[in-house]
Amino acid sequence: MTSTITVVAHITADPSSVAEVHSALLIAVEATQSEHGCLHYRLFENMDTQGHWTMLELWQNDDALTQHTLGEAFKNLSAAIDGKASVQVYRLAPAASAVQVESVVNPNFWLGNGLP
Repeated sequence: MTSTITVVAHITADPSSVAEVHSALLIAVEATQSEHGCLHYRLFENMDTQGHWTMLELWQNDDALTQHTLGEAFKNLSAAIDGKASVQVYRLAPAASAVQVESVVNPNFWLGNGLP
């Protein structure tokens, strides 16, 4: 049985390259969303700090993610932001207690003043 792969990438542009990195990220999003096995690929911009983004990705399986990293969109993005941004990538799996937590957490906690 194959399971989906969740990836979170944090991108921080050098101050002099914010516009260029942002443009490259938008191009990558458009190109990647049509890749085989891509279930979700979305860019979020930090509302408080210019030049900081988070990419949320969901892949059908590990093979789809591997093919993405070998594809043109990934290579083009890597080349476009090389030396202009730092990137931290995390492959994530559900925590063992995730089902229990979801059943007891009040979703409104995360809205407004409930944030830690």
